Amino acid sequence: MKNPTGMQTQSRRILGIPDEFWIGFVIMIGLFLKLVYDVTTGISISTHDMGAWKEMVNGMPNAGHLGVIQYYYTFHHMPTFDVTTLSCYSNPPFFYVICALILQIFHDGFGWAIGTTLHFLQCVNSIYVMVGLFAGFGIVSKFGVKGRKFIASILFLTFFPAFYNIGATLNNDALCYMCMMLCMNCALGWYQTRKRKTIIATAVWLGLGMMTKLNAVIIAPAIAALFLCAVFYDKRTKMEELRTQFIWFFSVCIPLGMFWPIRNLIRFRTPLFYVQSISDEWQQLAGKYTLLDRLGLPSLQSLLHLHLTTDASLECNVWSQTFKSAIVDEQAINLTYTGTYVLTVLLLFMTIILCILMHVMMIRSLIGKRMQFEHKIFLCTAYLCVLISYLRFCFSYPVVCTMNFRYIPVILIFPLVGAGLCGYGTDQDSPFERVTSSIMNWMILAVSFLSAFLFGFYAV
Repeated sequence: MKNPTGMQTQSRRILGIPDEFWIGFVIMIGLFLKLVYDVTTGISISTHDMGAWKEMVNGMPNAGHLGVIQYYYTFHHMPTFDVTTLSCYSNPPFFYVICALILQIFHDGFGWAIGTTLHFLQCVNSIYVMVGLFAGFGIVSKFGVKGRKFIASILFLTFFPAFYNIGATLNNDALCYMCMMLCMNCALGWYQTRKRKTIIATAVWLGLGMMTKLNAVIIAPAIAALFLCAVFYDKRTKMEELRTQFIWFFSVCIPLGMFWPIRNLIRFRTPLFYVQSISDEWQQLAGKYTLLDRLGLPSLQSLLHLHLTTDASLECNVWSQTFKSAIVDEQAINLTYTGTYVLTVLLLFMTIILCILMHVMMIRSLIGKRMQFEHKIFLCTAYLCVLISYLRFCFSYPVVCTMNFRYIPVILIFPLVGAGLCGYGTDQDSPFERVTSSIMNWMILAVSFLSAFLFGFYAV
């Protein structure tokens, strides 16, 4: 198989065993460990507006994600009251409807206890994450990453700590991540094939992502960039056929993605992209910290204090909070043991170094000739949209809990792809590519092993 530059590449065997075996082995171990982590921790590991499953007093709904699930399960319809009056009810309904259906089947139909069924819902979130990771493998492959770099990418996506956290948190983050990754994978597949069914699949996944969380729309500009490349750069498809496919895309995507905010705007005068406010005084950051405090290099003290506290001075830096929430979220790992704390700090700093290295390699790939022009446009647009949207969110709603990796897990795929194309593992690689590729592969192996060990044996 040839890469975009025309050089012949071949994946090598590792320990004499074909790459395909290692890919399957890594995926199965990753799914197994995530399910074990879910079973070990239980739904109490969720700390992001989870709420509680309890009796509704005088028919009044309960707040939080569990309250919304209970509402859909009990009443079988969307909220008939102002969705801004209770936390989480302003979220689109797709995730909650699925949860309510699962409760109907397993709690009502099979007689499972409610606690067991809710725990099962938590495990389903790990399935969403793994499906999203499969889509990530497809994205990496479509960019042309092969051989050991491809296996390293699979290893990194499978064992990165954030996906243990997202898969164990009983909210809509995992499903939204899955839909966004599937959408991007389909969009890249459509650009390769120009098949109508593929562009419809892209529209469906984007629409379902927005039906899960409205911030899924942040990848829409990258898809639009591919459309523009198809119109102005690649002439394989006639304009009439492209026009028809675009009509199909918007006809499917817009009703799916926008019906919920438009419904609430008409019925309750809710702003289209409403975000619920956080009233906790200790979380408030507005006017208390400078731009340098928020976006400058994080202090060592902030990085060493891993779990969420009631001291906002340790939680005000965007970069520090993003990395810490990616590794331990708010309480994922038991840090009461000195050894566990040291290993977790080591994992955090290794992740930061790996992130910097991958960004350097991504920039090298973007200015080089090994990545196709259309892929450069897609990668840059998607990456910048996700990052800028996240930073805008952090400053528009200046509270501690908005700075969390769970809002941007899709951003991980872009530096990973860029780093994967920085060298092909052949004699044609420059010394820079050989050195950085070797360091990256070994660091990914170390981060993956350490992550699996900590989440496997020292979960809260």
